[in-house]
Amino acid sequence: EDRIDHPRAKVGNSTAGVQYNPREMTAPDPDLGRRMMEEGFLRQDEVVGGLRAAPAPGPLPSRFGRYEVLRLLGKGASGEVYLARDPSIGREVAVKVLANPSAGERFDREARILGSLTHPNIVAVHDTGVQDGRPYFVMERIEGRSLQEALKEGVLPLRDRVTVLRDVALACQFAHRRGVVHRDLKPANILLDARGRPFVTDFGIAKFL
Repeated sequence: EDRIDHPRAKVGNSTAGVQYNPREMTAPDPDLGRRMMEEGFLRQDEVVGGLRAAPAPGPLPSRFGRYEVLRLLGKGASGEVYLARDPSIGREVAVKVLANPSAGERFDREARILGSLTHPNIVAVHDTGVQDGRPYFVMERIEGRSLQEALKEGVLPLRDRVTVLRDVALACQFAHRRGVVHRDLKPANILLDARGRPFVTDFGIAKFL
């Protein structure tokens, strides 16, 4: 993992030794700055422009390639995720679309990384494409909720939590052996299907080593 020298990022009683300039780091990607601030890694005065209001949502796109858009599932620092339907086989999928042009390289890297990892506990990529100049990739649709939501609701018995931890650890081991480090592993980025099976997702800041 990359380490940063910050009062809220300490190793033991001392700070990590790598200096950084948060304004320079977040200037190309204000959404990343907002996310880091909301999670407590940066102060408002360290982010260019401070906390800006989120833009009003635009009209829902009708399709990406052959995939018919049903609704918006969520938005992140670099992309938007839509629930869509593949009419060729009648299957629901998740389509992640680049929303921030400055994050194009990171977006492409996420698609390549996911495409290189075939594991029962890592979300799979089925397809990629470009619609009206916007790159997208198509992932399997996991019907359920995030581990974060399940933990907040307090519905996971200890045995199930241990099983989820084991499966996620094996998925990360699989990725590590192929030179991929997730770098943003947390309950919000682990999806649970209807049977409680975990899937690691959101490789937006993952790195090839």
